[in-house]
Amino acid sequence: MPINPQNTRHADGLPAGFRLRPDGVEHEVNERDEGGNPVKQWVHLCSPLRVTSLARDGHGEAWGRVIEVTDPDNVVHRWTLPAELLATNPVEVVGRLVGLGLRLPLQPSTRATLVSLLNRWSPTCRVRSTPHLGWADDTCSTFV
Repeated sequence: MPINPQNTRHADGLPAGFRLRPDGVEHEVNERDEGGNPVKQWVHLCSPLRVTSLARDGHGEAWGRVIEVTDPDNVVHRWTLPAELLATNPVEVVGRLVGLGLRLPLQPSTRATLVSLLNRWSPTCRVRSTPHLGWADDTCSTFV
């Protein structure tokens, strides 16, 4: 099912300076016109993507972000991005998302903007993750 950007649930926690459009995510860029006056423009960042929830294990550790990407065939793929990967290897994060079908210009500034978006996007929904199927402890876990 494709991501519906008109549904405000999809924009939950979207940071300022970004917006969802039917063709993907845009970000606000501050430029200057010919007279030197500041001008704000919206620039396409990437194809449809959203962070649906923040995930953590049963001990409140191993945080991550559940991300949905809509590929060129309009198929939604879900991936739980380990938060530590944003800090240690953002190039791998972008590579994984592109492998899921995300389309974006591959300039370094675009990659940096995407990583900043992912790092700052903080939806209200929280899920528990576990490294294996079945009962993880004395509580039932949601698998992501």
